[in-house]
Amino acid sequence: MTEFDGHTFVERYWEEKSSDHPQAFKAIFLWTYDPATQRYVRNGLDHLGRRNSASATGWHGDSWVWESEGLRVPLLRRPGNGIDFTIDIQKDGQWLTVVEATCKKL
Repeated sequence: MTEFDGHTFVERYWEEKSSDHPQAFKAIFLWTYDPATQRYVRNGLDHLGRRNSASATGWHGDSWVWESEGLRVPLLRRPGNGIDFTIDIQKDGQWLTVVEATCKKL
């Protein structure tokens, strides 16, 4: 959903709780574009009150990468209605994938 005359995107993200995924994550993010840095910026809060911020250069083909200090979230568009993503953390100079998932618009 876009807000503020189409210049800000509101993302509501939630995961389905299940027996094999008992700690479902929920968050809300605000995205906008910063022409000074030529980057998209995202700020938000999760269901535990933790702050989250990142920036990205936008879509490059079918991929988009949110970046913040020690964390990155690469997205890959899938045919149809889905997006694959990972959450990678940096440890000892190496990127480690800690989450792999596919999401789709409902």
